[in-house]
Parts: sequence; C-alpha cells; structure tokens
Amino acid sequence: FTGSAVEREHDYDASSNTARGSTALYVTFYVTSTADSGAGSLRQAILDANAGSALGGPVEIAFKIAEASPTPWKTIRVTSPLPTLDGFFIRVDGGMQSAFFGKSNPDGPDIEISGGGQVDGDGITITNCVSEIANLAINGFRHNGLSIIDSTHPLNCTPYVVTEVHDLFLGTDPTGSEARANGQRGIGVAIPNGTNFDTATQAVNIHDNVVSGNTMSGIFALSGRVILGGNRIGVKAHSDDPLPNGASGIFIGPGGYGSAIGTDSQTATPNRAGNVIAFNRETGVAIATGVNDVSVRGNRIWSNGLLGIDVGLDGPSNAGPVGAPTLTLAHYDPVSNKTIIEGDTPDPSHNLTSSPVDLYASDVTDPSGFGEGQRPIGTTLATQFTSSAHFRFEADGNLTGQFITATWTRVNPAFLFAKPDGINMNSLTQTSEFSRAIEVR
Repeated sequence: FTGSAVEREHDYDASSNTARGSTALYVTFYVTSTADSGAGSLRQAILDANAGSALGGPVEIAFKIAEASPTPWKTIRVTSPLPTLDGFFIRVDGGMQSAFFGKSNPDGPDIEISGGGQVDGDGITITNCVSEIANLAINGFRHNGLSIIDSTHPLNCTPYVVTEVHDLFLGTDPTGSEARANGQRGIGVAIPNGTNFDTATQAVNIHDNVVSGNTMSGIFALSGRVILGGNRIGVKAHSDDPLPNGASGIFIGPGGYGSAIGTDSQTATPNRAGNVIAFNRETGVAIATGVNDVSVRGNRIWSNGLLGIDVGLDGPSNAGPVGAPTLTLAHYDPVSNKTIIEGDTPDPSHNLTSSPVDLYASDVTDPSGFGEGQRPIGTTLATQFTSSAHFRFEADGNLTGQFITATWTRVNPAFLFAKPDGINMNSLTQTSEFSRAIEVR
C-alpha cells in the first residue's frame, strides 16, 4: 500500500510525502454448500486450508452458501468429526456469509455447525499456532464445541498463541435462546503454559461468546492462559434468563497460571467487558488448587449452584495466596443519598496503592452466606493499618435490602507501578473469593 500527500504551498521536504506499507493477504477457501463432504463443503475447506497454510501466509475459511434454507441461518450437519485445524495462521469466519448475502439472522450467527447429538468428537479442534474462530453456532457434538489443544505444528509454535475466539454460540441454537448441548464443554483449552511470569505463554483471547446449555462446563481451561471478556455463560444470548451449563461456568485448571476473567479499567485492554456467569449448576468460576495470578474482576456472577468464585475447589475458604475481605458495615444514609460500605482485607502487607477491592450488590445471597456478585457497584483501595487494611466505599443511591459482597485483588509489590491484569503489563495479580454477604440496612 502506498499513500502520498501533495500540497499547494512550497514543500521544503518532499521526501516525507510518501509512505509505504505491506501486509500478507489471506488465501481464502470458500464453503459454498451445507453438504457434509465433497467440493464446497466445510470438511473440504479445512483440508484445503491446512494444505494451503503450508505454503506460508494467512489462510481463511469463509462462507458463501446460496442454498435455500428453512431457517434464517444455514446449517451444516456433519456425520463424523471434522478434520483438525492444524495449519499455521488460519481464520474461520462465519461473518463472511453476512457480507455476501446480508444479515439473515439478527439474533446470532448466520452459520450453524451441528453434530446432531451423534458425532463422537469435537465440533472444531485447533492444534495450530495462530487462529481466529468467529461468528459461528457450534452445537450437538458429543465432546466439546471447540477444543484448543497442544500444537503439533512443525514450527513448534513458541510461544503458543490463538489470537481470537469470538462471537460464537456454543451449546445453543443460532438465536441463543434454546439449548443444543455439546456433550462435554462449550470450549476446552489444553495448551502449554508456564508457572511464573518468565515462562507463561501468550494467551487465548476468548470474548463476546454465548457459552450456555452444554452438558458439562461452559469454558474448561485445563492448561494455558485464557483472557475472558464479554462472554455470556449460563444465560441466553439476549436476556438474563437461565440456560445453564451442567457443571461450572468457567474452570481454570492447574495449568491456568496468569489467566484473567473480566474487565479491569487499568489494563492494556480497558474496553474488555466483564462476563455474565449465572445459573450454572456448579461453581460460577472454579479455580484449581495452586493456580496463581488469576484475576477475576468486573463480572456479573449470580445464582450458580455452588459458590460464585471457588479458589481451591474446597468451598468457602481463604485458600490460596489471597483471602476474602470481611465486610463490617453496609447502611443507607438518606442525607447524602449514599450507601456506605466498610470492611477489612486480611493482609495489610499487600495493601498498596494498586491493590483494589471490588464491591458487588445482589438481590439474594448465596445459600452458603458468602454471596456472589450480581452487579458491580464500584472499586476502592484499602488503607494500611497495623493488623488489617480498612476500606470505605460510598455507592450512589439507596441499596437497602441488597446483599453486598467484595473481592480483593492482590497486586505483587514488586510491580507496584505496573497495571494489574493477570500477568499482562508486567504485573502479577490474584483475586480472592467473594466475601461473606452483608445486607444493607
């Protein structure tokens, strides 16, 4: 690409008037049929894309299906597992269907990939290095809707990175209103990762998906850094009505060091939204024992069968490196029209200027008494005292009858002036479980 500028006045340095840049164009393979196999099928496009990526440069699988359909979307019904995506730098984007024919399904993706409850495998399996999977509904497979697993690519893919997984409906119909379960999880991740800041790999960015209605967990990250934002997990696509997953909403496994769940206004990606995590039959966010530096902030978490956040998978506790805050006061002041909330964090040695306390309000408390976090209401910082660190927060309006909970996110003092977000921006963070709930009086 070349860009040039001209001017009416005399230019004393014309050498700066032209700029040039280059980029590799995608080699595109089109899916033009809903058939299970053969020319124009998704199966053949994956085979072609894998072969094409070996030639170098990025490869795209796009959809251009003109067949008549009884639904606003096109459904590709497969009868056996699709080939694994094992080439380098492949993008699969159902959004190209809309670009060619106009948006036909206003409620969700225009392309559905269905195993019909009969295919004994994953919907899409990725074993390559750099991919983007977007704008698809994937359902009815006996294993996971989408699996991202250890790379077998000959370039060894170091560091391992899957750039984007977004705008997918996993475990639902293409409107996001009915369950069409995948037999295991919506998304499964099992990729290499380190155990500290120096060895942790690049992250899988999973955002703006609907992951609901699956038989087991919504997102199951056994190993690998995941960054999760803007996902709807356990609810319908366009409302907060229940569409639960059968286990946890999100599971961060033993290899999940440095993952980040939700938003953080101080991060390098400040526009990343929090996740909605509700009505899942077990824990909202389950974090395995010994997993360090997992940030869980700014999400809406409520009405899950077990705890909203369970660090260590042992029920309400102070497991792990960060204990939950203790709320001591929550009352409404009619003079200022403020709800006043006070409490303490358990370890004053970490209460430095960048260690935040996040406050949440919920309509009801969790049966355990430790609450969840239906609505974020704000963030404050603790002030260090001799044996505890006290915080005071004023929320606008009357929250009488609401149940308040809090989490505390420790920021490693060695990175005091860095910005917390999992391990991004050179910082190490860890979020606690939700505190015991306190009712506003």
